[in-house]
Amino acid sequence: MPIRQPTVPLNSQVSQVSKYAEDGKIALRNVRTDVMKKVAKAEFSKDAKKDLETDIQKTLDAAVKKVEEICKAKANDIMKL
Repeated sequence: MPIRQPTVPLNSQVSQVSKYAEDGKIALRNVRTDVMKKVAKAEFSKDAKKDLETDIQKTLDAAVKKVEEICKAKANDIMKL
């Protein structure tokens, strides 16, 4: 069975997937920043604000992890071609 040599277009596609994933993570962080600003302006107790910020960060971490998993899976799919 011959071993497929990676070609420039496939490597380019993997690179493009990584770029899209990074753009997605940046967009998620921007949303987090906007939400954190709204939480800071809201009239909640300090404890409630801290709890909200913690929950927001946990949600962001889970979303970033999902983006990374999807990126890795897609890169593997591309390289299997």
